[in-house]
Amino acid sequence: MFGMRCDDCGEVRWHLFGRTEDADHTCPACGTEMREERRHPGRHRREPGPERREQPVFPPRVKVS
Repeated sequence: MFGMRCDDCGEVRWHLFGRTEDADHTCPACGTEMREERRHPGRHRREPGPERREQPVFPPRVKVS
């Protein structure tokens, strides 16, 4: 996954199919220059976590007025 991130406002634009060399690098939100960011999905854990359906269910929170 290739992306562009704006350091000023935090806007992120992702490109799933590769880097676009001729793409516009200006931020659509604030107009400053965006920098390239490279992510490797699925590499943050060494072993998979527990299944969601096997995790305990917590009761809903009660609103306090």
